[in-house]
Amino acid sequence: MSLEGFKVITLVGGDIALTISKTGISFSQAAIIQLGKPRYVRLLINEKDKELAVQATDKNDNEKTSFFNPSRKTIAVRWGNKLLRQKIVELMHWNPNYMYKIRGDYLHKDQALLFKLNEADSFNKVNKKRN
Repeated sequence: MSLEGFKVITLVGGDIALTISKTGISFSQAAIIQLGKPRYVRLLINEKDKELAVQATDKNDNEKTSFFNPSRKTIAVRWGNKLLRQKIVELMHWNPNYMYKIRGDYLHKDQALLFKLNEADSFNKVNKKRN
């Protein structure tokens, strides 16, 4: 018996999720790992259906955005982009003082994460669930 042909499966607890707070946008470890810890992603928005997609890409993509930094010791991605946050909050008519958590799905065929913004859970300043 040999382990030739096997590959490691990385297990991480929690859901694929995106959190939008007053200070920025962050991704769960499960989301980052499921996407393959890419250095770059493309950010796509469907304003009609109120969906946000994050798709793995490479450094040659003109539409790329920095995502995971492999030199960091922790698996974390946080964007402090106020314009992006404001665009999402305005699109959804959300309270800018609340935090919103959106669980997502991994689209294997597209190497992307899909977040349905209409399915967000909201939390007030003291992190009490609002809906």
